[in-house]
Amino acid sequence: MKTILYLSMIFLLFGCASTVHVPDGVDTEKSTSHAYLLTETAHIEKNSEGEEERIYLINLDDEYLYRMGKDFEFPQQSYLAEGQHQIRVKYEFENRSAIGCLWLPAKVGERYVVKKELKEFSVVFWIENEQSGQEVGG
Repeated sequence: MKTILYLSMIFLLFGCASTVHVPDGVDTEKSTSHAYLLTETAHIEKNSEGEEERIYLINLDDEYLYRMGKDFEFPQQSYLAEGQHQIRVKYEFENRSAIGCLWLPAKVGERYVVKKELKEFSVVFWIENEQSGQEVGG
């Protein structure tokens, strides 16, 4: 019984938290050594209608980001080294999903946000600089 209680507490503490991907060679202690990428759903539990929807980072420069046995889901945030990156994202809402491929010329010290717009039968993804709101990459 105690085991079930402890597992439930661990799930509540960590199961809903957005994981952060840290690529090899990125020093997270120095803001002058990396850029930061997050999705617009990274800090939101539910959308305006009270429903859960998520954008996940599933690939970064051909690296699959799900870590079997370590995470409960794909990350919604990642540190980035400076330079050109290819990013594959996945939107999930109820029983629907969409995958998009993006690229980003990351600059040290900058923060970027993956955004989406729902169209009639599709999802459009893009990346914006968090500070300026300007669209970057493609």
